[in-house]
Amino acid sequence: MERNQVRMMSNSPLVVYTKLSPNHSGPRKHVIDTITIHCVAGNASIESLGNWFAQSSVQASSNYGVDSKGRIGLFVDEANRSWCSSSSANDNRAITIEVSNTAGAPDWPVSSEAMAAVIDLCTDICKRNNIKQLLWLADNTLIGRVDLQNMTAHRWFAPKACPGSYLYNRFGDIAKKVTMRLKGEVKMTEELKEQIRAICQEEIAAALQKRNPMYADYADVPIYWQPMVKELLDRDILNGGTPREISATDVNLTQDTIKACVLMKLYIDQKLNTPHFGPAYQDDDEEKTLSGLLTDD
Repeated sequence: MERNQVRMMSNSPLVVYTKLSPNHSGPRKHVIDTITIHCVAGNASIESLGNWFAQSSVQASSNYGVDSKGRIGLFVDEANRSWCSSSSANDNRAITIEVSNTAGAPDWPVSSEAMAAVIDLCTDICKRNNIKQLLWLADNTLIGRVDLQNMTAHRWFAPKACPGSYLYNRFGDIAKKVTMRLKGEVKMTEELKEQIRAICQEEIAAALQKRNPMYADYADVPIYWQPMVKELLDRDILNGGTPREISATDVNLTQDTIKACVLMKLYIDQKLNTPHFGPAYQDDDEEKTLSGLLTDD
């Protein structure tokens, strides 16, 4: 498709309010390949901005407007050239966006909600108009060189401060975030963060279970530990929480815990010089069970 060929164009589905202005030149004479972000120079709602542009005496308009609540309004169809940038050439190829301000000169800052909406809107504009990336180098000698820079500023075409230093100094960040989305990088929402957190917890739990498995029953214990574990169960030193009359082989302990119990038993057996597997341990007239030794100071 040739650069100057105009194709069928749609408007953004992000729009929540529409009031079409009579202030436009009709169909564009250039394909959309540029975005120009302006400041309203006031804290206007999209309704107020729409009413302002609806006056033919104003002789001004923009394709879209974003208010401080992050709401998006449509004032001139994308297919038509708005009167926004003091440049016919720019407005024929650019989608123009007016953004409301939370304070005045010289910065003309905007709300975080408005900034988020601008990024969403620019991403949508690029997707629908086959713009692969949004580029900003802050270089007015590159106007029209959309392969290098496809954002422009009103101040380049008229002696104005628009879009104010707040937005102008953030054009690079806007371009970066929009391009990241266009290239398929995921927008990190709270819902997505929670999903990732849940997956991580599941994977960690699975890894821990693999490294330190839970033995529910005596039969699950590795065979080389079973004789000692059986003795601990018989002496009621180990108990998985189930009454013995219901299950005498209930363990419900991790591998590390079983290992610690077995090592302790081996240590005590060695200390008493007794067999590893025997009945009660006898010490003269007093019978000492393993449980007693485990709690003995």
